[in-house]
Amino acid sequence: MEFLYSDDVKLNNELALELLEVADKYSVPDLRVKCEEYLSKNLDVNNYVMVARMADLVDSVTLRKAAIEYMAKSIKQLKCRPDFDEISDDYVREIILKLTVR
Repeated sequence: MEFLYSDDVKLNNELALELLEVADKYSVPDLRVKCEEYLSKNLDVNNYVMVARMADLVDSVTLRKAAIEYMAKSIKQLKCRPDFDEISDDYVREIILKLTVR
């Protein structure tokens, strides 16, 4: 509600994920963009799986591209993590494609 009145929101990873889902559900495009931008800029080893899942859940091309870019760039670090197995086959294919095209 605060965002609707002030057009301002203080985000963290958890809040951005929650609000992205709400923004999608209630069609609040400005909030959706802010959340997508925040999450895209703050991808790390602790949230990349959740961000990838959310990108698919809300059909966010922007967030999906950012997640794939992050995973491709960090593949050596991520492939050894147990949570990397949770990444969908579609993401893995896109990561491989991105790495082979470079």
